[in-house]
Amino acid sequence: MTVKPYSWRLNEKIVSEIYNIADECHSKRTFMIEKALEQYVESYRLQKKASLLSQEVIDVQKSLVDLLEHRINNRSNQLLSSMAIQQFVLCKVIAESLEISPDALELYRRQAAEFLKENNRVFSLKEMI
Repeated sequence: MTVKPYSWRLNEKIVSEIYNIADECHSKRTFMIEKALEQYVESYRLQKKASLLSQEVIDVQKSLVDLLEHRINNRSNQLLSSMAIQQFVLCKVIAESLEISPDALELYRRQAAEFLKENNRVFSLKEMI
């Protein structure tokens, strides 16, 4: 960051207020004037963007949302995996109790997958019959 000297005309009252604040905070006057200008620039940008939140707050919120989405995706993937295992076990039990051959069971799976691809949606038992 380049630092350059500037010469500006400022209201005496504002300057004295900034100097008083600098004395209270035990800071340099130039530092306080620089901070005041930064605050003004930030306020101006917020008004132009029509947002009351600073970019840092927006970034933190976005990262929290991303983290929550990641956690939800992990949970839903675990749930779907668990349900797929349970569904497979049930299919095996039903197939063995009805004495359906593994080839016929594979044929039924392929037909169901093709039906889903053609219709691009969840199917009901009525449509399969």
